[in-house]
Amino acid sequence: MKKLKRGKRFRFMENKINIISLTASLLVIFVMSIGFSVLNRTMNITGELTYRPEVNMRITNLTEKARDNVDISYIDFSRKEIKIGYTSHGPTTLSYTVEVTNFNGTEGGILKIDNLPAGSTIDGYTLGTRLRNATGPLKAGGSTTFVININIAAAETKALSLVFDFEPAYDITYNGFSSTTGYTTETLHGATFKQNFGTSAPGAVHVAMGGSLEFGVGYTYENGTVTVPTVTNNITVTVLTAKLLGYDHSKSGLNADNVQDAIDEINKIIDDHMPKAS
Repeated sequence: MKKLKRGKRFRFMENKINIISLTASLLVIFVMSIGFSVLNRTMNITGELTYRPEVNMRITNLTEKARDNVDISYIDFSRKEIKIGYTSHGPTTLSYTVEVTNFNGTEGGILKIDNLPAGSTIDGYTLGTRLRNATGPLKAGGSTTFVININIAAAETKALSLVFDFEPAYDITYNGFSSTTGYTTETLHGATFKQNFGTSAPGAVHVAMGGSLEFGVGYTYENGTVTVPTVTNNITVTVLTAKLLGYDHSKSGLNADNVQDAIDEINKIIDDHMPKAS
């Protein structure tokens, strides 16, 4: 039987198949690269997958409340930005009522407002806390208003862009404290949580944030103040007692699995073997 010679048509088909295979391989590598890139954004250094709830809060209305000695050339707003063009004739304040609406139900607030001039104030809301209305934290479809007072320090012509950083809210709970009056009970994603316990500060605390944090890495506790540099989940602060400290009894012969029980067990052994007072 004669062998078929590789003609031009055969070589063309062979090259076409190779090109298709190469293209498919590159496509697979591209898709995998995207996948690993996305995973890398949601995994921490321990490899534990973390979840950040998406907040969908938007600026839905803006009305002028007060202005003096300033001319407005334009004003506009989008879901998270307010743009104002103005010419002031001296130090003054420009006030607007801002309406914010929650569109997906995830509770949240405003972590910061970028480019807000120094000395500006907000009436009816505190940055870093949940946005609320008369019924409580904003739920899906809920709206609230507050007044932003923009400080203009001198005569100037300026295009101002205020960018609102909307972030999901988290709860802070405390275990083992005799009183938590005045303690911070909520915060926002990306914020720094800091709480000083004053004269009632315990000797040590343990902080959990969506899991357990290593002391000195995820949080610090110094001079009665606990600090979490970057909040990413709900936080629980627990007074650390001997009962909560794990104890390895594999070599001691004791049955206890925490420090307090080990101390109690040793005391009992001593009591059992000490001669009774006559």
